[in-house]
Amino acid sequence: MVGAEAKNIWTDIALFITTFEQMFRNLHMVNKKIFCVGFNKTGTTTLNAIFRTQLNINSGHKPKWTYWTYKPNDPRLAEYDAFTDGETPAIRLLQTNYPDALFILNTRPLKSWLVSRHKATERSKAAVSWMFTKFIPARFIAKFINKRILVNTDQAITRWIQIRNSYHRFALQTFEGSDNFIVLNIEDQNMLSSLASFLETDQKLQSQKDNINGNGSITSTVLDSIGRKKSKVNSEEVIDAYLAANKLMQHAENLTYFDHPQYWLTESPADRICRILPFFKPVFRGMFMLGVNFRGKSKSYLSKTIADKFIGWSRSEEDMNYYTSVSRFGSGSR
Repeated sequence: MVGAEAKNIWTDIALFITTFEQMFRNLHMVNKKIFCVGFNKTGTTTLNAIFRTQLNINSGHKPKWTYWTYKPNDPRLAEYDAFTDGETPAIRLLQTNYPDALFILNTRPLKSWLVSRHKATERSKAAVSWMFTKFIPARFIAKFINKRILVNTDQAITRWIQIRNSYHRFALQTFEGSDNFIVLNIEDQNMLSSLASFLETDQKLQSQKDNINGNGSITSTVLDSIGRKKSKVNSEEVIDAYLAANKLMQHAENLTYFDHPQYWLTESPADRICRILPFFKPVFRGMFMLGVNFRGKSKSYLSKTIADKFIGWSRSEEDMNYYTSVSRFGSGSR
């Protein structure tokens, strides 16, 4: 009896020590900023949930943090310990300002990423069409939004790939040889163990898939209420046809970037001018920052669209420190 009691005491002590070690590891981890710098539709909602519910990390999901990264040591970045779903932040500036931070390039195979984005845009289009025709005779507004803003044509898909290629290449170059960086394939069956190892936590992370098919989003709520669903098969057919027509099937499983002369971002007007008049670069950087700050505060889609045009004109593709965020309307990034 006494022996059993002593055994239980030692078991409790061992459990206490293990728990304390885990708390220390998590505390050490929380002291480091965690930036998930991948695109949307790459498990951003799931990563945010893992941080918050399983690791007790104060994670910010979609708090416009991308815009905060262009300003050195923006105080708003102190509000969270982890950041997800930002879209092309200024990663080199973050690396400089937060040398101990952890960077996760969350990604997935090219084809499944394109299918997810295409399907999300189709869901948004269906919701817009319903909202602008059910109660008010404003079909022309729905047509305008679906044609001009929620764009998922071949031209838009090409743009998505160009942005992904350029940004992923820059990210890999920026963090080359760094121990604070990982490329995380969200579709890999070992994703959770890879994430836990990178975060240096012994906690066994549980599998959870949030935001599947847009679940929980405003668009999903609208579509569910009217009983409409968008078929994934249709988006898969569209993307398969696009990849086949453009001879890109060999890159369907690509996780980061691939070399192709037509699938890189082109120079901006600012780049072309600065090649001739290099002393204008600070001017264009100032214009770019003005546009980014304006877009970060914009409420209407019209003002955001105007800001995107301004940013696109003044940004520098050669100097990726000042890379612009992707133009977005719902899930219809352009």
